[in-house]
Amino acid sequence: MLRNLLSFALAACLTALYCQAQGAIDSIDSTTAVQIAESAASKLYGEHEVDAEQPLSVMGNRGMGTWEVYGTPCCPDRNARHTCEADRCVGGIIHVSIRPTDGKVLLLERVILPRIAFTWLHGRTPQDVTYEWASDGGCGGTGGDPFILGGLCAGGLIRHAKVAIYAPGCESMKFDLDLPSSETTKTIECSPLPNKTLRGFIPPDHIPRVPLDGGFVLRELQVSAYLETGWRNDFLNGTRGHNKESIALGIVGVIDPAKHGDFAITIPDFSRDPSYSSYSGSGRNYGLIKLRLMGEGWNLGTIVPLEGLEPGLKIESEYPDTVVFKGGA
Repeated sequence: MLRNLLSFALAACLTALYCQAQGAIDSIDSTTAVQIAESAASKLYGEHEVDAEQPLSVMGNRGMGTWEVYGTPCCPDRNARHTCEADRCVGGIIHVSIRPTDGKVLLLERVILPRIAFTWLHGRTPQDVTYEWASDGGCGGTGGDPFILGGLCAGGLIRHAKVAIYAPGCESMKFDLDLPSSETTKTIECSPLPNKTLRGFIPPDHIPRVPLDGGFVLRELQVSAYLETGWRNDFLNGTRGHNKESIALGIVGVIDPAKHGDFAITIPDFSRDPSYSSYSGSGRNYGLIKLRLMGEGWNLGTIVPLEGLEPGLKIESEYPDTVVFKGGA
């Protein structure tokens, strides 16, 4: 009898421990969190409102202590059709905070998406503007024109971000922003960056020939350029994991065979850019200008300074009267 009682007590104890352990393990997953959020929001705002913001997405996780569920910002487009296109819609969205251990709704609200729309003064937008951004939530990316920053990130609403802008012919622009809890507009203006013309020389036998008519002939060649720099990545993400970026500068000069190797290139004077001083002061290389020769539709390779150790023209405040080039890789 005693043995039976002990066996029963032991079984009950083990069952209780098992159930307790199951309770600790079982919790609300992200799919269930969305279902709970949909149900709670429908009761408060109505099913039509919830349907208009589908899909609902989980932006938080259990490592943060809660599931953070947000609606998708949707609205009618200019043709009165329903659209959820990124950055098009403004206004509020559903936000539900859920405790993952038991599915309890801790917060149910509508929040206004923080957004900043960048516009150019007097509508004079330079061509080929490049925007890059990084937020404190780890999100980042590039944007076109017009550029709208805000919305949702992996951790929820984007509250703080850095924006770096390059526009041809303009000084670089950097913004370290706290995003407001509403839509706002930031007007920016191009501060012209002066140009600098360099005299160059390349030995005539280093000038590549264009493959034409079954042979290789001398032709006028265009010099295209792009800037390889890391200032934007350093500003946005810090110097760790440094990543150089290429900014197209277009056609900057012409090599005419009749001038026997003499040519000139006109490039922005990046040594006058506000971001240059912080680099030069720290001993870092602000960037390199890579030069490529194009002729009759052919890509004929690069040219590099003869005396330089870098695979391109280093950004300097002063250059020799004539920079001697050679064929590159």
